[in-house]
Amino acid sequence: MVDFPHQTPVAAAEAAEAANPPPDSVHLQQQREWREEQNARHKAINVRNQLKQYRRESVTEYGAALFRDHADAVAREIESVLYRWLENPKLGGQGYAALPLVAVLHSPQHAAAVALVTVLDRLTSGGSLQGVALSIGQAVEAEIRAGELRKVSPAALERLLQRSKAGRRKAVLKMAERPIEGGAELWTRRERAMVGMLLLEIIRAETGLVVIDKSAVPGKRDRWRLRPSTKALEFVRNHPARGWRPTREPMVVEPVPWVALIGGGHLGNTVPLMHKHSTSTTHEGIAYLSGKVELQMQVVNHLQAQRLEVNPWMLETQRVAWENNVAGLFPVQREPVPDAGPFPYDEWPELQDQWRKAQARHHQDLRDNSHKRMQVERCLQAAESVVGAPIWQAHFLDFRGRMFTTNRTLTHQGPDHQKALLQFGMAPPAGEEGADWMLKAAAGHWGLTRSTWAERLRWGQDNIQRMMAVATDPLGNAHLWREAKQPWQFLQLARGITRYLAHPYERCGVPIRLDQTCSGCGIIATLLQDRATAISCNVTGQGPADLYTVVADRVRHLLELDLHTGTPAEALLAGKWLELGIDRSWTKGPTMFSPFGATPRGIIDGIQQKLEAKLQGLAFREWKATVYQPAHYLEKKLRQALAEEIASTMALRKWLGSVGRLVVGKHQKQIEWLSPMGWPMQLGSKTTSKSSIPTILLGRLAAVTFEDEPPEGELSVRRTNPGLTANLVHSFDAALAHAISCRAAEQGQRLLTNHDCFATTPAAAEWLHGSLHHEYRALYSVDWLTEIAEQIRCNAGLKELPPPPVVGDLMAGELGTSPYLFS
Repeated sequence: MVDFPHQTPVAAAEAAEAANPPPDSVHLQQQREWREEQNARHKAINVRNQLKQYRRESVTEYGAALFRDHADAVAREIESVLYRWLENPKLGGQGYAALPLVAVLHSPQHAAAVALVTVLDRLTSGGSLQGVALSIGQAVEAEIRAGELRKVSPAALERLLQRSKAGRRKAVLKMAERPIEGGAELWTRRERAMVGMLLLEIIRAETGLVVIDKSAVPGKRDRWRLRPSTKALEFVRNHPARGWRPTREPMVVEPVPWVALIGGGHLGNTVPLMHKHSTSTTHEGIAYLSGKVELQMQVVNHLQAQRLEVNPWMLETQRVAWENNVAGLFPVQREPVPDAGPFPYDEWPELQDQWRKAQARHHQDLRDNSHKRMQVERCLQAAESVVGAPIWQAHFLDFRGRMFTTNRTLTHQGPDHQKALLQFGMAPPAGEEGADWMLKAAAGHWGLTRSTWAERLRWGQDNIQRMMAVATDPLGNAHLWREAKQPWQFLQLARGITRYLAHPYERCGVPIRLDQTCSGCGIIATLLQDRATAISCNVTGQGPADLYTVVADRVRHLLELDLHTGTPAEALLAGKWLELGIDRSWTKGPTMFSPFGATPRGIIDGIQQKLEAKLQGLAFREWKATVYQPAHYLEKKLRQALAEEIASTMALRKWLGSVGRLVVGKHQKQIEWLSPMGWPMQLGSKTTSKSSIPTILLGRLAAVTFEDEPPEGELSVRRTNPGLTANLVHSFDAALAHAISCRAAEQGQRLLTNHDCFATTPAAAEWLHGSLHHEYRALYSVDWLTEIAEQIRCNAGLKELPPPPVVGDLMAGELGTSPYLFS
């Protein structure tokens, strides 16, 4: 544990209370954890039962395992049958009349995947032989028609799949009924049954998972039916529902300190300190950390010792706002978009179109927002269960050293409404300096994060009356704070300021949050010692800068050029975008993720989602011209602007790619180095002897064994390289979090972390702001890229590596000199 040489009397009292928690609290925490584990077990069983009910058994544990075990054999038999038929078209056999239709798919693997998934989806429920065969034929035909539509109109296919995110089975049904211009004719019912019978017989013979008989079913007439074989049922029994990890809530006693890699956090915890999703999280999977992460354990223990509490006033306000469906405060409203009612058959076509748009908005809202409504309700319930009592957050680390809370329902790492519910317990009074920080923080939550500190303070002072009115009657005056960037955190600050003005010496635990601006590109610019990009990211310089706005300005310039000098199509699209308006909200995501390897497809998807949110209820015929084409056009302009504005950050990714190809690909060594705070980084994903089948309508199906795959255990540069840049950057933001947490522990200061965002009490806000800049400057005073390259070279046993692309015009003394690096 970290010592606290400068503990205040309050901190000492808290430590004594945490060391000897009341027996009732320990018993309550044990009950909560037992309930969380039981809920996880029952949830796993219920999800499996629902998958069976909706005929989605192919995605259960046993369904995925059966697919992996048998897809290859089915594919090879289909390939063998097709080969024999192509060698001798007159060759006869059971179901061979359907081979010309199956051959259109051009891939035995695709046919095997689609057919096997259809059978596995109803493995235990069975069905009539004719019904299953028709379903297989329909699925195969739909896959063929999806390929035809992709050639004719990629936009139409993309829109169809987007509208079927809730279940691609709907897309399968639509595709099998849709004639494609220039494509083959629709299959008849008999042809679908022939294809299904052929593939079903191959599956039965090659897998032994199903049997066909005429067993009687109560209430139904006798017919040939498909049912699971004894082998399949035995396999299902041997693969029970996999236990889900419990959904944790805040702890009502202080978490168990970490003294080893396993055993800290929750009372009965057996999960390791580090969660590594890509490989095993057992003790063997994290053995390389042993004896190397004592400092990180002390950091986690300090964060776990932070005493928090739920503000009862804020909880009541949120519950009333949620129950009364107040708009604009939560990520979603409690009540979904209403159903449009019965279709107006006897009305004008315009009214029918309006009905279709309204119904589309209703279904889109259900698909996109139902889970968000559940998250808000769970958060409020979790808060109501602990209100009035001190709470703590257990933590864990990922493989880069980033710190996460085990709780996702009510945490300071959650969305705006969750953060606003929590405050520091037993915090000192704010004082005049802390009050000024509350005013500046309120301005930031309102949306002035790119203004100067003086402007934020002035805005806060000018809007004290607004904040007092909001704190007095928040829902009656919702129009005064609904438009804030983070409305609930703004309300939290408004309440804190109002309480301070009424009672200046009252304890004040309202969190003051400081976030690194443009952190990804800022860290890369610092590592590359690139002064131009560092200024845009507030690493150095004087005044608040914003890289995302710089890129937006460049994009607008490119649009203006196309508007006046481009082709008619380019001028039309440029005019639409200029009319809509390009601001930092359109460029933030692409700028943030491009250095990490964002694909054009990913950027286009993000643009389309924002456009669809602005243009709700689009008809199918409008989507191509209003969403698909503008999104593809803007992505090209974004790529061009980013190549001009953040070229150096792209150079880092290119260099890391060359390092990965040399170390992982050529020499089969893992990429290893120590972060500035001593966290051991170990990158190098292993290649399994599996490959996936990318179907159009069913998505990328489970892994299948093929002979041409590399041997299992060989390191894969293809799987390692895409994450190298992100993992390097995240290891550095984790190192800064470790450093500032160590400083907070040594000086007895309260602290919360959320990767590159930090929070403390108003009384300690000035300390946090100065300490963050100081630690950033100290952390990056070393040429870390050159140092890491040398560590990688030595650990891999190589003579040399390509030199890192250091620009070198940013001096160490300039680091952290901008007062807006954390703001």
